[in-house]
Amino acid sequence: MTQPPNYESLYDSYFPFRLHADYKRGITVQTLASRYSMPVQWIEERVEAARLCLEKQVRIEFAPAAVAE
Repeated sequence: MTQPPNYESLYDSYFPFRLHADYKRGITVQTLASRYSMPVQWIEERVEAARLCLEKQVRIEFAPAAVAE
């Protein structure tokens, strides 16, 4: 039996991995942004962070988003 890619096994553990897995399946960042009501840039950043974590074993932490007044 073949093991799923790492991002598939982490799908339910961490939201950026879910985004990355969906992106790898062919869902566009625009569709993901619409699905989760998030800005496209935010989705792109999380997909890239997950890619770096998986491919380069780099951990990236994001500062909390600024709250609009």
